[in-house]
Amino acid sequence: MVAIVGAVNDLVAGDLRIAVVEDGTLVRCDWSGRSVEREADLTLRPFFDRLLERAQELGALLEMHFEELDYFNSSTIGTLISFIQKARRQKVHLRMVYAGHIKWQTLSFDALRMFERGDQLFELKAASP
Repeated sequence: MVAIVGAVNDLVAGDLRIAVVEDGTLVRCDWSGRSVEREADLTLRPFFDRLLERAQELGALLEMHFEELDYFNSSTIGTLISFIQKARRQKVHLRMVYAGHIKWQTLSFDALRMFERGDQLFELKAASP
């Protein structure tokens, strides 16, 4: 028996909001606000797990957009790294889109380039303003 996950609800945690929209071939997450929780893993990991389940259920690309995010801390980046690794293990295509014209975003996401392996399972894309 296969469990049906169903659509993933938006996440609101303190100053952070992640809006989720899906169209069948794409699960898109738009980040806004600030991700400043000391233990971001406690909030983000269950949300990420649901996103991965949903993307697998649909056979969809999972795309995260950070262009409207004002800030994230080191706890958030650590959780994102774990998420990238889990998505790869589960063979979910994950794309992260960031604001290429915002210095802190470029520096943060350039550090994640080490997880790109040319297999299209994880890719980073700098968005233009």
